Amino acid sequence: MAWVAPQLQATDYFINSKLGDDSQAGIHPDQAWKSLGKVNSRTFNAGDRILFARGSDYTGALILRGSGEFKGLRWNPIEINAYGDGPLPRIQAKGKHLAPLQLIDCEGWEVRNLELSNKGDLRKPNRFGVLIKNKSLRVARHFVLEGLLIKDVNGSYRKTQQSTGGAILVTQDGLVDRRFDSILIHKNIIRNCSRNGICIRGGKLRGEFWDPSTNVIIRGNLIEGVGGDGILPTACDAPLVEWNIMQDCPRWGKEVGAAAGMWPWACDRALFQFNEVRGHKAWNDAQGYDCDYSCKGTVFQYNLSINNEGGFMLICSPGIKKKGWLVHNAVNEGSVVRYNLSINDGSRRVGHKNYSSPSFLITGNSTTNTHIFRNILILPRKEDPKMDTSLITFGAWGGAAAQNTSITENAFVLLNGQVGTFKHHQTMVNTTFRENRFYGNVQPIPKHPQVSSIRNRYSKDIPTQIDLNGPKHELEAFQSFLEKKRNPQRDHGIRIHWIGQ
Repeated sequence: MAWVAPQLQATDYFINSKLGDDSQAGIHPDQAWKSLGKVNSRTFNAGDRILFARGSDYTGALILRGSGEFKGLRWNPIEINAYGDGPLPRIQAKGKHLAPLQLIDCEGWEVRNLELSNKGDLRKPNRFGVLIKNKSLRVARHFVLEGLLIKDVNGSYRKTQQSTGGAILVTQDGLVDRRFDSILIHKNIIRNCSRNGICIRGGKLRGEFWDPSTNVIIRGNLIEGVGGDGILPTACDAPLVEWNIMQDCPRWGKEVGAAAGMWPWACDRALFQFNEVRGHKAWNDAQGYDCDYSCKGTVFQYNLSINNEGGFMLICSPGIKKKGWLVHNAVNEGSVVRYNLSINDGSRRVGHKNYSSPSFLITGNSTTNTHIFRNILILPRKEDPKMDTSLITFGAWGGAAAQNTSITENAFVLLNGQVGTFKHHQTMVNTTFRENRFYGNVQPIPKHPQVSSIRNRYSKDIPTQIDLNGPKHELEAFQSFLEKKRNPQRDHGIRIHWIGQ
């Protein structure tokens, strides 16, 4: 008779800092454990649930062991959640731990409904709210973070430090063959965390053995009081970033370096849609969104960008490939920016290059085959006459400008006499402006041997209505999104006439 391994029975464990006792069994609310230490001493099994009493308060870190199990066609995870009535269970690391919630070398975890903080006496790097780290598994699978309140994490502001700090970091161990599959970060609230909000470091970077993380979804999160990068997936294939909001960004000064609201790095087919970024103020960049380099096929669609000091969109890749990793990573191929609304972006008065803040900054000659179409940009009069008037600037990061750029059927509306200009670079290659509409005091697109200007329209009159053409299903998605955002374009006297095909 064949031996059959016994099935471990799933168990609910209860923790209550006020009424619990670590000498108890922990398997009933009346027999709850008391401390994080008791939880950390246990290795959990698939199907187990770790339940913290609402209104309970803990100091230290939850460092979890064990993994869920993939069975049949679905995961049987280990779950963390709250029970009872009252405020969320609170875990305060107080700057003495990497994070109040740590999942190291495990998989199959779902964590919901906790309040997490990590504020030390002094600001230091390597300080997070949630740390998920894969050091030894070839692929670590299935993580859900949902309904968390992550606040008051005072990591370093400095971009130059390898792990500056932030609310959520999902990372593998260095450049070894480690990655993730199936990550959902959903409906969390992030407040006053430095330097970053949500960062995924998914796997090996581009090159002969590019090994990205897969099935990464970052959806419905609210990020406030973060002055660095809001959402940054790295080394992922087809990450989906949607329905997130970043707002109330603080001004942290020169130390923060370059940062933008939401952007990918070393990703293919990244999709950012239905997001909103307001008021980014980083020393360098500070755009709402960024199609960054080491990426192919990035799409930004149906997004809202308001009052971001560096402008609406950065599209970039180094212009000269050097030796080593940059040979493979200096690429930004086929980025698409379509059906987005930008209002009052580009108002920089402090920071890198002082007033440089075009609506679009497109730079570096490994930035190729970019398509920008059917976006609407509304620019009220800028407060300072020294502010950047450029609608589209072609830069030369690394010494040369972008190649094969198509800018088509966009509408730029400049209110109250605001001037609009363009900045070309002598090295730009094969750039086409086609059927764009420029309203207000906009200077003509400069002549350049590599620039085609086809049926663009200029009008001094400010419209009350802008026609937007496109496939019906695409327009319906954009229209529905703006309705959920209460149609902010109407605050500037502009309505959109949707013309579906």
